[in-house]
Amino acid sequence: MKSPVPDRRLTENFRTHEFLVSKDHPRLARKLRPTAYHVSNLHLLSVTILQPVRTHFGVPVIPLSGYRDYWLNDAVGGHKESLHPEAKAADFTTPDVTMLPAMFEYILEELPFAWSQLIYYADRNFVHVGLPHLGAPRICEVRGRNDVQRFGG
Repeated sequence: MKSPVPDRRLTENFRTHEFLVSKDHPRLARKLRPTAYHVSNLHLLSVTILQPVRTHFGVPVIPLSGYRDYWLNDAVGGHKESLHPEAKAADFTTPDVTMLPAMFEYILEELPFAWSQLIYYADRNFVHVGLPHLGAPRICEVRGRNDVQRFGG
């Protein structure tokens, strides 16, 4: 079944459909209908953060979550003030998860103005990034199973 959402190429290695996913709630993800506003935010995420990471490390960067409407965000237990419903955030991993700490550090050090949220979920093997957002505090953390390490960002 063909998706009613056009699959736009965002960058050399990213397409719109990659950000319309949910491992735990695929039925809700299939109902996602991003607007041009959402797609432009996904493009900005891809151009300013994800593609530079992909290019620098030369390995796939796999989006686990990007755009979520409010129903999907609620179903996955997302924060009520999440940037995902505006498509201003993405969670990603890579086939070799031992590279995630270096990817986190690269974003922190080399792309400091591209994000307002940078969280490495070490126990869950993914990185969360959020675009700068008016009024949003900068969050930079490494979260483990039982601890959180905060950075100045």
